[in-house]
Amino acid sequence: MSGRAWFFLRPFAPVLVAAFTSMMLRAALIASAAYLVKPILDDELVQPGAMLVRWAPIIVLVFYALKSVLEFVQSYFMGTAGDGVCCALRTALYRHAVDLPVTYYHRTSVPSLLARVFADVRHIQAVAGGAFLSMLKDICSVAALGSLLVYQNWRLAGLALVILPFAAYPLLRFGRFRRHRVHEEQDCIAEMSAVAHEGLAGVKIVKAFGMAEQQKRRFDERNERFFELRRGVRLAMAASNPISEMALALGAAAIVGYGGYEVLVARTTVGEIASFFVALGLLYEPVKRIGRGNMDIQAALGAFQRILRVLDEPLEAARADYPPLVVTAGRIEMRDVSFAYGPRPVLSDVSFVAEGGTTLALVGRSGAGKSTLMDMIAGFVDPGAGSMLIDGQDTRNFSLASVRARMAIVTQEVFLFDDTVRANIAYGDPDASEDAVVRAAESAEIHEFISGLPEGYDTVVGERGVRLSGGERQRLAIARAFLADAPMLLLDEATSALDAATEARVVRSLTRLMEGRTVLVVAHRLSTIQRAERIIVLADGRIVESGDHESLLARDGEYRRLYREQFERLPGGAAIRPATA
Repeated sequence: MSGRAWFFLRPFAPVLVAAFTSMMLRAALIASAAYLVKPILDDELVQPGAMLVRWAPIIVLVFYALKSVLEFVQSYFMGTAGDGVCCALRTALYRHAVDLPVTYYHRTSVPSLLARVFADVRHIQAVAGGAFLSMLKDICSVAALGSLLVYQNWRLAGLALVILPFAAYPLLRFGRFRRHRVHEEQDCIAEMSAVAHEGLAGVKIVKAFGMAEQQKRRFDERNERFFELRRGVRLAMAASNPISEMALALGAAAIVGYGGYEVLVARTTVGEIASFFVALGLLYEPVKRIGRGNMDIQAALGAFQRILRVLDEPLEAARADYPPLVVTAGRIEMRDVSFAYGPRPVLSDVSFVAEGGTTLALVGRSGAGKSTLMDMIAGFVDPGAGSMLIDGQDTRNFSLASVRARMAIVTQEVFLFDDTVRANIAYGDPDASEDAVVRAAESAEIHEFISGLPEGYDTVVGERGVRLSGGERQRLAIARAFLADAPMLLLDEATSALDAATEARVVRSLTRLMEGRTVLVVAHRLSTIQRAERIIVLADGRIVESGDHESLLARDGEYRRLYREQFERLPGGAAIRPATA
């Protein structure tokens, strides 16, 4: 793990060297102050008017001035390095997260991932600017003062060295416990974030079904669990400090006793023993802070390990060095395609052809494999076996970006960014001209609506387009697809959630968008795909029927059963509106 940490630290090596140099100079300055106690007591005080005594006020001022400057330098440089490393970590995490395959998000919630991007990195940032800086300073001080102790009296220094491990052990032991516990704490925070996000994002559903109290209890359970985890940490921390304090106190008592003996037998001078005790006193607090700092650093290492778990996730195979896909007719072919999520098979030996410029519909019950097949065509997942070809070319031999650029996608759940109308229409082409954006909006029959907004195309739509109606969001997504002008179009039933009047306008926009393109439609409502040149019926990941609407209805098969279920008649002859399959 140290090598991975150095990867992020390396750009800030000069800054770290400057900070560490200032720490060493500060430590040497403190050790020098402790050393001056000896000549002051042994020489200067017995000679009234001696030079060192006359210059003492100036020496004190110079000492604190230099110490302040060095502390400023080390704090500034260490803070800069810490902030820079955390900035690099956030950048690496987010860029890596965006490049992860879609299947990763099938098993990891977005709030959990965001906890690593923000909470874990913030934890590291707090430690880098506090405990880590303090620990480095204290290590330098211990090194300088320890060297002085050995120089002044190696026998007393040896006694201190014997006692020190007993004082440090409880703190080091707790540090390892702290690293393990931080994983549980951060996982608990991620769970809290996920529950809070669900409850607030779906607040209408929560209230409509009377589940507000249940949602509060779910959050409270995780919040209480986090409290218990933190209480355990506090208990261990509180227990470790007194144990360490007592070990240091016993060591100090032994050193004082032995030092007094050496003065009595004239083995050392009063000045020497006084200087030794001053240095030892100055050493006492840094040793304690190192132990406490180790706990925080272990927690930061635990957070860093969680970050590395994400960074170690394999990325989507972008194939950036592959040639771009060139589309002529837009013919899509699936050849003996199979796919599984872990041990669960989703698609088995699926083969079909969508000729260029035609519409092919995919229908079937929930779980039949329709969405997985669309994800595969869009390049979100690769076939586990078999191949997907466009104009006879295996898509795995071309860059992924070029394959996706040849397709426009309009889904039932439109995703709009919290940005302007213009930015959302031109999302795939930020450099698109104003005229191109307006033409796309006109083709989607939404230009008139946009022009009536207070700020026109500069109106911000809100998170996920919350300030727009369902039909307006759909037509904005269609405008985005018009601007993309891709030869192939993927539709995931873009009208099933709309009222009849709105649906009519959206259907007109879609019909215009489909002209001259190869279109694949996932149909939840069979009334919307009756004009498709070909319909493929999926069941349990296999193609069970294929043909046009009339020929499939003429058979007594799966399509006819699905159609009857959606168009059964109520008593009295009233037709049920087609339901979502």
